Amino acid sequence: MCQAMSDCGNDVTLITKLCPPRQESGVTDDYYFYSVSPRFEIVKLPRPKTRGGGLRYSAAIFSFLLRQKDTIDLLYCRSLFGAWCGTRLKLPTILEMHGLITGKWALYLYPQIITADSFKRLVLISDGLKKDLQESNLLFARDTVVAHDGANPQNGNVVNETIVQTTPARLKLGYVGHLYPGKGMEIVYELAHRLPAVDFHVVGGTEQDVLRWQQKPLPDNLFFHGFVPQSELSRYYHQFDVLLLPPQRDVRGATGQSNLSRWMSPLKLFEYMSVGKPIISSELPVLAEVLCDRQNALLVPPEDIDGWIAAIHNLSIYPDLRQRLGEAARRDFLANYTWDARARKVLHGL
Repeated sequence: MCQAMSDCGNDVTLITKLCPPRQESGVTDDYYFYSVSPRFEIVKLPRPKTRGGGLRYSAAIFSFLLRQKDTIDLLYCRSLFGAWCGTRLKLPTILEMHGLITGKWALYLYPQIITADSFKRLVLISDGLKKDLQESNLLFARDTVVAHDGANPQNGNVVNETIVQTTPARLKLGYVGHLYPGKGMEIVYELAHRLPAVDFHVVGGTEQDVLRWQQKPLPDNLFFHGFVPQSELSRYYHQFDVLLLPPQRDVRGATGQSNLSRWMSPLKLFEYMSVGKPIISSELPVLAEVLCDRQNALLVPPEDIDGWIAAIHNLSIYPDLRQRLGEAARRDFLANYTWDARARKVLHGL
């Protein structure tokens, strides 16, 4: 989003945490790691992993904004506290939310932000989140925009290299993403056992999560590639025939504290669409905001393992269906879900 906002003609500064070296081991270039151009500045503020570290980070945010107040035309926040600081300093402020407001502290800050004179817009990542906020009587911003997440366009041409070593004639299915509970690895594991003539490739997950799955009885057709930096993912996407998006009805994030399935907007969905490969996805309402069965993807009830098998079988015997679905998904992506399109939407009229 910082790159896209910069491409719209803005001078952009990203304010983020200064992580301990162990959390960024091997990362020497933030821009390369996330596959973005260095057209915006990154400012990292200290957030010590000690008692009081959160308070120190909050103070650093407020201090930075106070010093830069006269140079800031718009403050775009993913942080409730950052948005609160902006409105206290009377800066034009946008708040983007990816989940419900929970906890006394958040519920205290949120109405102060939304009702401030300098608050400009609330951005939500799905219609599902908007609906849940309405039902909780928390949707009272003057200006609300629903903007699903996005991705950068990928080259539709096949990369001429082999990084996935399997039998060429076998169908290659790819799952890219985290291995948190409910994200869908449970389905991939079951499918690999049920479909021994199809190869399944899993890209992503922490070392601990990958090891946890590798300690289970694994079929010969299930391959783990571990974490791959954003800048190198396209090399994998182009090796796969079909891409799997199998989140369940209860999806837990990194903290495991809340169910994301009602209002998530998974980045991998839009990366999948960008490469023009056919997608088989769970039939969840929030994903159906973007995907339409047999038009730009095949949708299957998340827990229906026989339905997943039938969808894979259809794509294996009808290559023209694979091509049609993949091309339709890429067209929809280019029209609606690039980061540039999202930046224009959330900044429109400001």
